[in-house]
Amino acid sequence: MNKPQTAQTAEAPAAPQEERAARHLRLLARAAEIQMEVMEATRAEAVKTPQPGVDYCQRIATVTRSLRLTLLLEDRFSR
Repeated sequence: MNKPQTAQTAEAPAAPQEERAARHLRLLARAAEIQMEVMEATRAEAVKTPQPGVDYCQRIATVTRSLRLTLLLEDRFSR
C-alpha cells in the first residue's frame, strides 16, 4: 500500500502517417469551406446592408489571403 506508484499514462498508438495526412487534408478542406462562407457573408452584407466605416475590401482581402495559404498547405499535404 505504501509503495510509490509510477505514473501510468495511456498513450494512444501513433496514427500512421497516411491517416494523419488524410485528417489534415480534411481539416484544411473544412477550413477552406469556412473561409468561403465568411467571404460570401461579407459580400452579402456589403451589398445588402453595408455598415458605415467597415472596409469590406480589407475584410475580403484578409480572408482571401487566409484561403490562399490554406490551399497552399492543402497542396503541400497532398503531395
